[in-house]
Amino acid sequence: MIDKVNGSISFDHENVVLKPNMSIDSFKKTSLYHGGNFEPNYPLKDIKSIGNKEFHITVYFNNDKLKEVHLYEANEKNSWGEWSEESELKTKKNHDDWLMSILGSPPYEYPWGQVGSVFDRKALISSIMVIFN
Repeated sequence: MIDKVNGSISFDHENVVLKPNMSIDSFKKTSLYHGGNFEPNYPLKDIKSIGNKEFHITVYFNNDKLKEVHLYEANEKNSWGEWSEESELKTKKNHDDWLMSILGSPPYEYPWGQVGSVFDRKALISSIMVIFN
């Protein structure tokens, strides 16, 4: 779940929490880290459940601090051959609906940062971005 008060992201069925400005060393001590480097990001190996929804997750560090977490709905699109703009816009709508159910109405701006749902036409992907100040 994404905590509106402090920005922490907790995973269903796991005792792991991502926190704003978490250090790389702290992240490496969690079960989410499976080796490798962080330049410029670190995609988590496994699909994770947050608020009863399955996501692919990428974390971004800057100056040794967690600055962004990107969530991508894990769905049936397994290859580029199955991708379409229409299906990606449906994914964005799913993201929007999920955020509304856990955070209420946008905008999602907080003292610790912001949360947004976007469709990036250049990258051809929809994601939820949690950005920490």
